[in-house]
Amino acid sequence: MQTVFLGNYSNNEINLVTFDNQMNIDSRYKTRIQRSNPSYMCINNEILYSVSEIHDKIANSGYILAYKITNNKLKFLNEMLSYGNDPCYVIFNELFNILFVANYTGGSFSAFEINEDGSIRKNIYKKHYGNESRVHQIQFSNDLKKVYMVDLGLNRIIEYEINCNNSDLDLVEISNICFLNDEKPRHLVLDNSNNLYVITEKSCEIYKIKHNKDKKLEILEKSSILPNGVEKKSNYTGCAIKIDDQKEYIYVSIRGHNSISVFSIKNRLELIQNISCEGQCPRDIGLSKDEKNLICANQLTDNISIFAINNGILTFKNKYNIKTPTCICFK
Repeated sequence: MQTVFLGNYSNNEINLVTFDNQMNIDSRYKTRIQRSNPSYMCINNEILYSVSEIHDKIANSGYILAYKITNNKLKFLNEMLSYGNDPCYVIFNELFNILFVANYTGGSFSAFEINEDGSIRKNIYKKHYGNESRVHQIQFSNDLKKVYMVDLGLNRIIEYEINCNNSDLDLVEISNICFLNDEKPRHLVLDNSNNLYVITEKSCEIYKIKHNKDKKLEILEKSSILPNGVEKKSNYTGCAIKIDDQKEYIYVSIRGHNSISVFSIKNRLELIQNISCEGQCPRDIGLSKDEKNLICANQLTDNISIFAINNGILTFKNKYNIKTPTCICFK
């Protein structure tokens, strides 16, 4: 049985779907929550953390919420301000027991210390990059000792070393890399060698970035995420990127073109497939725990589509109606 939580733009609801071994829906649940627009989530053990992607004019901030998962139900633990408007990404660092949140229109990111029961204890770090900044993702190195901040607005990625002593957190900039104004880096993943693979929103490209001999970020290669012969249109935008556990294949979604591209990265970036996402606006994609299936969240057509995976190649299986799905979060 596979359990999936689905983020969305809704009035205070999180969807939970369970699938059988063939990825047919076994059951569905809806949980009423304290805040609207739970657009992105992450899970650490039995704790689910969700952003509330809102612009609270009074607090001048969005929210981050913690829930305990018990028998496929969510029990509210607590909430805190995200210390920035429209939080769009949340990720947990198990090494330091810290939760990081990216605030999109807030142009910032924040870090929170976590209690033993999984609830959010307090804010221990926040950094604002200016009104033009649009922090879209935070990602960690494989050893969890470094953090990468992806800023779509300022067209850059900043690499920090994490220094944490009890409740004192300090981030020391190690390196950064800038992109052209018409590219817009959105999300990234890492391979076993800590090479970065970055998807750009506006230019629909994937970059492979390495650390050079001076340990600075340096572009190694790049490729279009569109299939050969397809002209880039203004409404085509790169969106989600995921990598398999063996670090052999990368999957990216393309809005407007409404497709998923698959890259082999065994030797170099090689586009091996492009397939319809079976909907519109593939906002997120997720790999099942056994990596035999991929789920795509098609926001504008209110559906999720299921694909089987065989040696990296996707085969469409089925799709189901789900209201405005924006995030795929496997438990």
